[in-house]
Amino acid sequence: MTQGEMEREVVRRTGLPASVVKLVFATLKDVISESLSRQSDVVFRGLFRITSTVREFSSFSTAVGAELPQRQTSYKLVLGIHPIRAFRQELNRWTSSP
Repeated sequence: MTQGEMEREVVRRTGLPASVVKLVFATLKDVISESLSRQSDVVFRGLFRITSTVREFSSFSTAVGAELPQRQTSYKLVLGIHPIRAFRQELNRWTSSP
């Protein structure tokens, strides 16, 4: 299975946008590269979790000539990537690369 096939499968199974999945794969590749350059073990299990929420935003605008403001509602998808505690603690121990 190629990386592109894996990304498409993750998109299909999770419903996340393809751009987010590509970013996660690229970040994971960077983490692995960083671990190898530091001669650390590379562990894949339990790295992080991805959360998503849809938030509703309301705004009011008054059209020219209108007496009452009109309410406009928009929606925003908010994604979060949260490393598990052990992974976050390991990242906090690292310093920037030379």
